Amino acid sequence: HEPPVCSTPVTIIHSSEDFVVVDKPSSIPVHPGGRYRRNTLLAILAKEHSLFDLHPVHRLDRLTSGALILARTAVGAEKKRK
Repeated sequence: HEPPVCSTPVTIIHSSEDFVVVDKPSSIPVHPGGRYRRNTLLAILAKEHSLFDLHPVHRLDRLTSGALILARTAVGAEKKRK
């Protein structure tokens, strides 16, 4: 069993052809790792919003909330990081 995460919904702030910006609640890890596989931001966006294959442009720690930019392609994420 995975540790629980907060029940605060993930809000999409902006969505375009290249990027998705979300308001990440605290306690949710961005991607799978360690004890988390399904209770992650990427899994929640896929399940609840049908947003698949997103690539974080920057990081927010599991316990940190705030705006997170996700690119729709790996190339887009790399361009935005530079």
